[in-house]
Amino acid sequence: MLYRYLIALVQDGALLLICCFFFSEKFIVLYEGAIGF
Repeated sequence: MLYRYLIALVQDGALLLICCFFFSEKFIVLYEGAIGF
């Protein structure tokens, strides 16, 4: 069931948006951390 749910997310592009948001947030945190030093 979870597998079908993930497929639905991919088809809707929601999973891609979530991944982009997650990685962009992580990148911002790392970037700010680098500037902090």
